Parts: sequence; structure tokens; C-alpha cells
Amino acid sequence: MTDVSDLRARLLDAFVALGVENPESWVDSQTQEGIPQLHRAAFLAKAWSAIPDGTSTTWIDASLKSYERDPNGAYAGAGKAIRSLQKKGATTAELTDLVRATQAELLSHVMYLLSDPGFIPDERFEHPLIERVGWALVALDDDEPTGDLIDGLHESVLEMDPLGREVGPIDP
Repeated sequence: MTDVSDLRARLLDAFVALGVENPESWVDSQTQEGIPQLHRAAFLAKAWSAIPDGTSTTWIDASLKSYERDPNGAYAGAGKAIRSLQKKGATTAELTDLVRATQAELLSHVMYLLSDPGFIPDERFEHPLIERVGWALVALDDDEPTGDLIDGLHESVLEMDPLGREVGPIDP
């Protein structure tokens, strides 16, 4: 196997492991266009791992326990809302759909912020120093920045939904 075909095979294997749809296109984009797609996919897959997938209710149980332990504590509002919604007949699937969609929207928003390094001030943030604030996600090699900018993450949030539904309902 040539070095290029070996790299393509290893990349394909990595994209398949990350669960991306159409992994060949991600490999092509990385090898032909020089876009660090593996970094993009890995970051998004890790970010998605924090969002409930509908196969486990441990997040519901943890929210309820947290609320019972300290009704005024950090994030206790989630447990309070879950308890109230359950009493009104909300199903686990409905709660999960609500939380998944809300968290995926936040994920998309944060990924957009990372893709747009220019801070656009509004009336809440009018200050000359803030106008120069910017941020970026970059690849690392041995804990040192490589200079490879990982951008456009917001474009792939929905396609990286581990359920393959682009955050559509669990029980359609």
C-alpha cells in the first residue's frame, strides 16, 4: 500500500469509528482540500457525547436526585421542571426530545461562535477592549498548537447527531 492509500485507509477507519455519515467524503475533504476533518469530527463527536441519546435515562435520574438533594442548588431547576412535567404526563421520550433539541441548539450556537472569531458587540458589550476579542479552535500536536484552524463546526452539528436524526423526535 502506498503512503497515500495507507493514510486514506487509516482516516476512513477513524471516521467510521466516530460514526460519521459518508466517511469517504470526509476523507476526501481532508486529503484533497487539506481541511482537518478528523479534528472537526472528533471534536463534534465528543461534544455530542454530553447530549442525551435517548437510550438512557440516567440524566433524568441524576437531575431529579440533584434537585431532591438541594432544591436551590446549581442546575436544580432541571430536576424541578422534570418532576413537574412528569406529573403532567410528559414521557421520557418527550423529555429527551426537549433536552436533546435544546442542547443541540446550544451546541450549534457555540460551534458558530468558534467559527466566527470576530466578536460582534451589541449594547451589552460596548467596550473598546471587548471589540478586539476573538477566539478559535486549533489542532494540537504534542500539546502544541499546529496552526490548523478547525472551523465551520456549526455546519456539521446536525450531521454528527449520533442517532442520525438531525435531532428529530425519538418517537416520530
